[in-house]
Amino acid sequence: QKELSSFLEKQQAEARLHASIHNFTGICWDKQVACVTGTPSTRFSRGEESCL
Repeated sequence: QKELSSFLEKQQAEARLHASIHNFTGICWDKQVACVTGTPSTRFSRGEESCL
């Protein structure tokens, strides 16, 4: 019983971590897409650099 509870706690903590990472990735992706001009280049523009 105790092992099962411990296992479930660890799994829930891992699920919360994955959800947080997914959320932060979405936020950062949206901000990144909003600040990139869309012009392919080997370097970032000045505005893109400040956004990053």
